[in-house]
Amino acid sequence: MSITIIEFLEYLKKHIKMILIVVVICSILSQYFLYKGQTYTASVVIKYTFEEAKEGKNPKGEKLDAYEIISPIVIEGAISSLNLNTSVEKIRNSITISPFIDEVTREKQKALTEKGEDFVYNPTEFTIKFVYPGSWGSEYGKIFLNKLLESYDDYFMQTYTGQRKIQNIFSNLDYSNYDYMEICELFDGQLSEIVNTLNSLKNQEPNFRSPKTGLRFSDLAFYFSNLWSTDYSKLYANVRVGKLSKNKEMLIKKYQYKIENLSLTSQKKQEEATTSNKILYEFYNEYKEGKKESASQPIKESADKIISSSKMPDNILTTYDEIMLKYVDSAVEAANYRNDVEYYRQIVQSYLNDTMTPEEKQPYIEKAESYIKKIDADMRSYIEIANQTLNDYNMQKGAQFLTFVSPVESWASLSKKSVLAFAIAAGLALGVFLAVLIEIFKKLKEEADKKNRIERISLIGQGVIPVDTKKLLPIERKLFEEAVSGFSNFELNFQPIVDKDYKIVGAEVLTRWNDPELGVIMPDEFLPIAEKYDIMAALGEWILRRACLQIRKWNSEENPNFWASVNFSICQISGPMFMDGIFKAVTETKVNPNNVVIEVSRCGDLDDMDEISKKLEAIKTLGVKVSLDNFGDESATVDTLSKLPIDIFKISKDIISTLDRNINSMKFVQNMVTNAQLLGFKVCAEGVEQSFQADKLVDMGIDYLQGYYYSRPLSAAGFMELYNQINI
Repeated sequence: MSITIIEFLEYLKKHIKMILIVVVICSILSQYFLYKGQTYTASVVIKYTFEEAKEGKNPKGEKLDAYEIISPIVIEGAISSLNLNTSVEKIRNSITISPFIDEVTREKQKALTEKGEDFVYNPTEFTIKFVYPGSWGSEYGKIFLNKLLESYDDYFMQTYTGQRKIQNIFSNLDYSNYDYMEICELFDGQLSEIVNTLNSLKNQEPNFRSPKTGLRFSDLAFYFSNLWSTDYSKLYANVRVGKLSKNKEMLIKKYQYKIENLSLTSQKKQEEATTSNKILYEFYNEYKEGKKESASQPIKESADKIISSSKMPDNILTTYDEIMLKYVDSAVEAANYRNDVEYYRQIVQSYLNDTMTPEEKQPYIEKAESYIKKIDADMRSYIEIANQTLNDYNMQKGAQFLTFVSPVESWASLSKKSVLAFAIAAGLALGVFLAVLIEIFKKLKEEADKKNRIERISLIGQGVIPVDTKKLLPIERKLFEEAVSGFSNFELNFQPIVDKDYKIVGAEVLTRWNDPELGVIMPDEFLPIAEKYDIMAALGEWILRRACLQIRKWNSEENPNFWASVNFSICQISGPMFMDGIFKAVTETKVNPNNVVIEVSRCGDLDDMDEISKKLEAIKTLGVKVSLDNFGDESATVDTLSKLPIDIFKISKDIISTLDRNINSMKFVQNMVTNAQLLGFKVCAEGVEQSFQADKLVDMGIDYLQGYYYSRPLSAAGFMELYNQINI
């Protein structure tokens, strides 16, 4: 099926809203798929700055392995510090590390390779790339790579130099996940570890002072110790006195479980101490006996003999000093674990015996929350200052092992602008395609319907009923019989239309069906059936032909200017036989086309106003006039009037009937009459039933009037009789 440029443009105009909706949907979908399919790459170039790196070795003299950057311990450190919900393996599979070789080195490598010589090169610069999904956010890679290299720097210093940084376990800690006693334990453990570390450094370097912070290690140790002994002590005392807990039952269960584990561990250590003590005792007795027997043998050999002959487990160290050390350590650890067990039992018992009401606890809770916020803020600040001091200390000792050659950068694999532009273009293409496709299918359907209707109408014209009459209702079957017989029981009625002088100048043609069995059937009963079974075309042609014959007769006998309007619904006008039916009726009856008016009424939505307008324009070339029925109601509006080639419009009887009680109706009619005069239309008022209405309408300047006030629809003979009475 071929489509002209004009048709194509009409399709676009008709479906412009749908096209825009498709474009918007495609744009939204593009952002969704961009979110799902987008990937980002974060990249950074690092350089090992220590002297051994040039020889491909680490500070210990072992082979330098840059891939330690993605070792599980380093990645886990970065994940923990950022509090990420991901796995080490997932991150590891997303990172690539490759040596960075500059152009000079690359050319040198190429030249030596071409000569067949070996090229030995120990790279000190490496490119690290991290590929991650767009759903993680564009800045995710930068943040993670920075944190990963920070974790690697800590790992490198600890592994190869023994130096370290202070880890801040509170940087991403969600306190809402911990109970108050658990928060106290976290603070206590962290402060204890930090103070011990700083005191150790203070003893090693008592005179070191950071040029950036101006602090010694002793100063830092004092800060943390003071925080430990003041604010932390207040927090701990407040929690214990107030017996504070976010979930008391859960806390008690956790501590009971901890007590069980500590008890088992204490028991195990006590058994180790007892075993060591027993071995020492046996060792001592056997040693005394052996000394008597082997006075000439070296003590060590004698001891080894005694030990090897005893029933000691394989995992027990076998020298006297080591066994003694094992005994002491196990006994001390067992005692410490017993103390811990007793400590947690006291806590559990205090919470079990808690009788404080929530109202009594509230002041303690408020104080505890205040202490937690202060300790957290001070810890963050002190740790940052401590690490700045440690950095200065490490740099002073020549411990700057790693530098960034370039800052961490990131870029997207897909450009948002490009994806959006493509989505808009694709949306336009899809929208246009759908618009054309819809119209093509509509045309194909119309052509198929047209062909089918023509076949049905043709069969009816040949006297054949194209359906199974057994399945029809009596009225439906009768209507088919009428169509086949040429509508023998149908007749035309005429309702007068008068001018301002109350003279009959025209008529509206109305159809009546007087069946011998069913009686008189009104149009509102049989017209829907005629539409349903495609009888309407044949009926409309019959009505128009009979009306044209009657008009021609009255034109020749009574008045050459007399005209009559014949109703055609939008459904009929859009049908395949409309144009041919009008042309044949006008030409074959030889009626004056200027006296034939096609009155347009509605049978449904005006799906294709342009097509209807074109058909009406075509029949107007014959001289036929066009009027619009029921103007002013939902079926015929100003928009309809502006789009159809109308000569006359008939104001709805619903408006006319309210002239005496609705000022808006009065204004509407007056405005329509005034505008019609300016635009060259004629105006007819339908449903005139009272003299008041007639007089008022004439005063307004109405052109034609129609209604029961003048006459009901009449037969041709009755109409002519009335015509002669009025028009004398």
